[in-house]
Amino acid sequence: MLDQKKYNNKIIIEERAKYYAKTNDAMDIFIYHLDLNPKNYSENEIVASDLRQSQFCMKLVEAKVNPKIINYYAKD
Repeated sequence: MLDQKKYNNKIIIEERAKYYAKTNDAMDIFIYHLDLNPKNYSENEIVASDLRQSQFCMKLVEAKVNPKIINYYAKD
């Protein structure tokens, strides 16, 4: 079950990045980046959140989103 959840999160992140590459909407990127923040402050959630945010940034780069937008709106 956990592996399926990780796979689904990865697919969702990839699809969002592709969508944002088309729209190039910095505020949408920023809001989604905030949605990836930890839901609580347990060590596991913090690490998982960091991983999701890193994956999102990598997928934005792969989707050829403007690097300035990524650096300003999708990195902590």
